[in-house]
Amino acid sequence: METQVTELVREVLTLQWAMWAAPVSLLLSLFVRRILPVMLAAIVGVAIHIVGPVVLPAVLAGEPVSTVMSDLSAMIPALNPAVLALDFVAYTFLIFVFSLTRRDVFRHYAAE
Repeated sequence: METQVTELVREVLTLQWAMWAAPVSLLLSLFVRRILPVMLAAIVGVAIHIVGPVVLPAVLAGEPVSTVMSDLSAMIPALNPAVLALDFVAYTFLIFVFSLTRRDVFRHYAAE
């Protein structure tokens, strides 16, 4: 069991994942303050993270919308629920930490 969890973490949390997750989490953290909106923002972050690498290159290459939609529909059945859950937890953590950091930086005593 422990081996499966560490393999899953090693597979999911890569440098490529961080290159997508850091800017998306930072952007989404600007709009949240409490834990429930953080969780909703994490769902949006996971959706952007899953759809972004497929849609962005296709749109930039000028492919038609039907091709992009067929790529997305082919990708959806191949998604692993464990990977999605780990992405959700990681995005929740990142968004919450960035939100707390942003709030702490702009407190009144930070200017002293």
